[in-house]
Amino acid sequence: MEQVKQPMPEWMRYAPADAVAAGYARVREYEPVAEGVPREPVGRPADDLDRTLLNRVQAGFPLEPRPFERLGADLGVPEAEVLDRYRRMRAGPEPVIRQTSAIFDTRGLGHDSSLVAFRIAEERLEEAARELNRCPGISHNYERNGPLNLWFTLAVPPDARFTLEETVERLARRVGAAQTALLPTLELYKIGVRLDVTGAGAPERRSAARREATAAPAPAAVPRGLPTARDVELIRALQEDLEPVERPFLAPAARLGLDEAEYLAEAERLLRERTMRRFAAVLRHQVAGFTANGMGVWNVPAERAAEVGATMASFEAVTHC
Repeated sequence: MEQVKQPMPEWMRYAPADAVAAGYARVREYEPVAEGVPREPVGRPADDLDRTLLNRVQAGFPLEPRPFERLGADLGVPEAEVLDRYRRMRAGPEPVIRQTSAIFDTRGLGHDSSLVAFRIAEERLEEAARELNRCPGISHNYERNGPLNLWFTLAVPPDARFTLEETVERLARRVGAAQTALLPTLELYKIGVRLDVTGAGAPERRSAARREATAAPAPAAVPRGLPTARDVELIRALQEDLEPVERPFLAPAARLGLDEAEYLAEAERLLRERTMRRFAAVLRHQVAGFTANGMGVWNVPAERAAEVGATMASFEAVTHC
């Protein structure tokens, strides 16, 4: 088995300077309602207000005692209506709202992480994907076209028995990968999946604010060490899907022996420290109307990497760069 530890696999690395290798994922991811609120379709956005609400909760879910009241004030509708709409869009077997919870910076938590690609025989691909999905450190797992046909992200905690490289090697042996490639982040220009379900944006749209953000250095994070045992409990609680009730933070706070205000203050602290990237809803992109996604790999001269990275990151449709 050949292990390639380069910024990108050979078949991409030697593409012409102006060429892009794109892999389009064949995605195989392994109550009564108030008056005026659409009854159908369950689990789907039904009108413009639903879509505006989806945009809002993706950008950031309020860390307040009554977050749905805050959302209602922002949207100009009662708290009860927001709750009804939110509940309907997370109902059913595959609702548009996958989960609402904290999204953490794995490296900020001391984890070693990387994008990883495997080459798997076609007849064993489904079996290999199911086996990899059993690994708790894998958060995304997609089949893509090209010689390296199974791509996933892997994070290994600081107290893990095996290093990142050793974990990849063990997983490769377990699923019979003929070739592996580790593609760790060298420089981060953008991360954040926020799907514009209102249709107001366009793939080629560029945000002036985002252009400025990519060109300027980010403000310094509050200094932090590795998470304490208490932080680990808090992080686990914040990653749980939020219950659609008027005061959703009461129950998780109580389970940790905190009152609601203490729990929310701790969540805000993790945001300030940038251990938590944001607290937000994550959508099922296909249900939201985004039926395809692509990954592009560009061969860019080293001296232009920062410039090109900032330019790519400025496009609304780009989620990871």
